[in-house]
Amino acid sequence: AFFAAFFAAFFAVFFTAFLAVFFAAFFAAFFAAFLADPLLLAEDFFRATFDLVCSRRRLKYCFRRRRF
Repeated sequence: AFFAAFFAAFFAVFFTAFLAVFFAAFFAAFFAAFLADPLLLAEDFFRATFDLVCSRRRLKYCFRRRRF
C-alpha cells in the first residue's frame, strides 16, 4: 500500500511538473513572438508550434508537408 501511494504521488507530481513546464514554454514563445512582431502571420506561428509539439511528442499525426 505504501509503494502504491508513493508511486501515485510521484507520477502525479512528475506529470504536473511536465505539463507546467510545457505550457510555460508554449506561452513564453507565444508572447515573445507577439511582442516581437504583432503582425506575425498566424499560420507561421502555428506551424512553428506544431513542429515544436511534434518534436516533443513524436506524434503519428504530425505532417511535415502541411499547406496553409
